[in-house]
Amino acid sequence: MSDHAPTSPVRYLPDPEVREFRIRIVHFGLQAQWLALLVLGASSVLARGMGEDIQPEAELIIGAALTVLVTVLPWRRIVGTRLEIPVLAAWSIGLLIVVTMAIDSAGGGRSNIFVVYGLTVVLSSALFSLTMQTVMLMVTYAFYIGVLWRHDFNVDSPDLVLRLGSLAVLMFLAGHLSWELIRQKEAHLAANSELVRRAEVLAAVARAAREMTLRSSSEVLDVVVDTAIELGFATADLSLFSDDGSTYTMAHVRGWPEVLVRADRPSTEGMTGRVVATGKTLAVADYSSFDASVEDFAGVGVGALISTPIYAEGKMVGVLSAARWETGEPSEEEIEVFELLASLAGRALEGARRFAIERESVARLEELDRMKSDFITTVSHELRTPLTAIQGMGRTLVDRWDDLDDEVRRELIGRLTANADSLHRIIVTLLDFSRIEAGRLDTQPVAIDLKQLVHDVTDRLEGLFVTHPLATSVDSGTTVWADPVLLERVLENLLANAIQHTPPGTRVALAAAPEAAGIRISVSDTGPGIAPADLERIGERFFRGGDPNTRPSG
Repeated sequence: MSDHAPTSPVRYLPDPEVREFRIRIVHFGLQAQWLALLVLGASSVLARGMGEDIQPEAELIIGAALTVLVTVLPWRRIVGTRLEIPVLAAWSIGLLIVVTMAIDSAGGGRSNIFVVYGLTVVLSSALFSLTMQTVMLMVTYAFYIGVLWRHDFNVDSPDLVLRLGSLAVLMFLAGHLSWELIRQKEAHLAANSELVRRAEVLAAVARAAREMTLRSSSEVLDVVVDTAIELGFATADLSLFSDDGSTYTMAHVRGWPEVLVRADRPSTEGMTGRVVATGKTLAVADYSSFDASVEDFAGVGVGALISTPIYAEGKMVGVLSAARWETGEPSEEEIEVFELLASLAGRALEGARRFAIERESVARLEELDRMKSDFITTVSHELRTPLTAIQGMGRTLVDRWDDLDDEVRRELIGRLTANADSLHRIIVTLLDFSRIEAGRLDTQPVAIDLKQLVHDVTDRLEGLFVTHPLATSVDSGTTVWADPVLLERVLENLLANAIQHTPPGTRVALAAAPEAAGIRISVSDTGPGIAPADLERIGERFFRGGDPNTRPSG
């Protein structure tokens, strides 16, 4: 018999296309049976008309009619269910009885009606298992030998062997061809299903690649583990390493019991640790038998497991893992697709990192532009005040010089000079700023008596401290190595800021104290202080705290 014939009675609920194939076999076999019976019945009627007495036309016509009735049964509902085999077996035995009765009526074993046995054997062989085929063949043999026994074995031995042997050959050929066709059909369906599965896998990976574009790193990693689940895995996780690489955290998890997702694990532990050590993809058929398995993960019944490294900018940044509850070696195609997913994740992370840097750069440039505009607004405001005063007092002196007495002239000239000095300080500050930005600010450090330099600066700014009491604390003999011009300018700016940005009556203090690395100079005041939001930005280009429209000028 055919090596491809199944050993079980039937595979219930087969593939729709295989089921359709079996339905067609049933319809074709039944139609062939009733047609053969009808032809033999008609032949019997004609033979009776020619004077032959023994003709079983009644049995044949009844058999044909019964076969037609069986043909119209709802086989689409029957085939593929547990009713299929019992119904077909009952009909086959019933037809064998009818045919046997017809052979008996036709005079015994020499009757040509024997050919209907062959149709029954062919139909049984095409639909039944090997065991059922053998049973049906033995039943057919028994019925036919019973007829021969009733008629004193009126068939020659060679003819008997030929008839019985032909039934066995028909059963073999029909069974082999039928099940070979079904096997080929199933192989075709399996190949088609595999093609569909691979197309779905590639579609999932392509969709993941699109979704990774222009996303944050966290969103990219979420897409990666979600895609691993779409590929047919029961669980997926992506482990990220600590800064020193000694531990890893399952940062993005799907499918694992929450109790297993600890905050961190040693980077030498489990499949992740093995991937870290080898730098390659690892796959196991049964995680419980893996020599480096983690007990609490093996305890939940993990079967097949794949882990692969994710590289970004030449560095392993994580490990992507996915598991099934069933055991079985992951296929090469699954491993290849999994590595492709990890590679896409690495590139997406690089892109996300670059995009984040570019976004920060754009935001920083926008902030710099805003701060520059703010700075220019502030400087314009501060330049306009002394310049307006100089212009006004200069015009007064020119227009009314002869009308003004000496005291008023000296007062106006003094105020004009003070405003010119203020304007000079602003311009020098801007020039120094430009030199610093261009890296062309020359310094000439020398030994400086700090107490004397502080005295000179505060004496020069004495007029500014009318409303802001100033206290200095510098030990005699304190010497620093610095550029005296630049240091004076720094102290002037610090003291001027303390005056300009605090209300009248605020006390200002300047102190110098030795430290291990040099001298620490501090300027403090009892004013409202610097806003917390501005503290971290002190020293940034163009930055000035507060609202430029409400700052004091000068």
